Amino acid sequence: MMCAKTKEKENAARVSFTCRAIRGISAIICAILLFLQLPGGTVIYPEAEATNASIAKLRDQIKKNEKEQAALKAEIASAKNEIDSFLQKKNYLDRQIALKEQNIELKEQLIKEYELKIEETKEKLVEKDSTLQKKYEDFRVQLRLSYEDKDYSLWEIIFSSDSLIDFLVNSERTAILLEYQTSLLNELKLESEDLNNLKQQHETMLAEQIQIKNELEIDKLNLEQQKNHAITYIKIQEREIRKNEEKYKSLVKANEQLDAELEKQLKELAAKSQRVYVGGKYMWPLDLKYNYISSYFGYRTFNGIREFHRAIDIPANAGANIYAANSGTVVTATYHYSYGNYVVIDHGGGQATLYAHCSRILVKVGDTVNKGDVIAKVGTTGYSSGNHLHFEVRINGSAVDPLSGYVVKP
Repeated sequence: MMCAKTKEKENAARVSFTCRAIRGISAIICAILLFLQLPGGTVIYPEAEATNASIAKLRDQIKKNEKEQAALKAEIASAKNEIDSFLQKKNYLDRQIALKEQNIELKEQLIKEYELKIEETKEKLVEKDSTLQKKYEDFRVQLRLSYEDKDYSLWEIIFSSDSLIDFLVNSERTAILLEYQTSLLNELKLESEDLNNLKQQHETMLAEQIQIKNELEIDKLNLEQQKNHAITYIKIQEREIRKNEEKYKSLVKANEQLDAELEKQLKELAAKSQRVYVGGKYMWPLDLKYNYISSYFGYRTFNGIREFHRAIDIPANAGANIYAANSGTVVTATYHYSYGNYVVIDHGGGQATLYAHCSRILVKVGDTVNKGDVIAKVGTTGYSSGNHLHFEVRINGSAVDPLSGYVVKP
């Protein structure tokens, strides 16, 4: 009777082990088949997304600028060839050029972001590939040991067991080994999916970076064309203005009105603020290599008409830094169809400086600036036919010669 019960237990153990062994072997076979047929990978690798927040933000700003450029293009097309419309159209051209320059800067930043992301992904690819190879070697070792030990042979387990307890222990060990090998293979599958997905993201980022670089080259070419168009346009309109002296006189009158407004504003400011002059000599408002003066302070004949020039004009490359000649407070930072983008800084004691025809203004009204701070970029906005700085010095609102003891020409 005891013998019959023992046989029943042995049969039950044999059936249990056989089922577990078959399940384990089946799992390994299925995992191997999945591993061999593994596709390129569609799982998103969270630490290597192709577009992070900074890239998305730059792209959004570029799109926004492009929409504004398109709107300006339509406004330019509708402008008429009259003095007011001509200056308005020049304003549109100036703004369009500024947007294009901003987009070029944004795309250069975007390329740098991609370079950082691509380098980061390269490092992760190397790390992931190394991890995958190590796990693959571990799996191969396990398979080789299993084959050499014949761990999957049911008959080997039966005949090598001295007792039922020994048989059950050996059976359990074999089942655990099968589960471990299945787990290893599943890990290999996941690591391989991650690696393939990371490679795909790396290739996508490289392609996007190349596309941005190509767009950047086209943008730079278009920018030069737009600048040339703006300069050509102003020269053509100048010829038209020469044909109609009255139109040109109206522009001169507008400049005189602006001068009167500036003088009044600065006088009122000096009376209200009671600020003393910050002290010291003015510094040259551009890099010292830009030391040629194309038009001095005083009377000059311009477009056949004698007029009073309230500044010195200093030619410089587009985008060159414009420096605050002395410390003070920004009281004006705006656009005027004659001065273009211009800035006025109050230095206290009734002294102020003005910087006109800027391509970009980098400060705002109320800002406190130090002597030598970059406040704007050289350009040709407003009534201007070439890149230069129109630099004025004003004492109690009135324009004075900057070279009469205020600033020294390098």
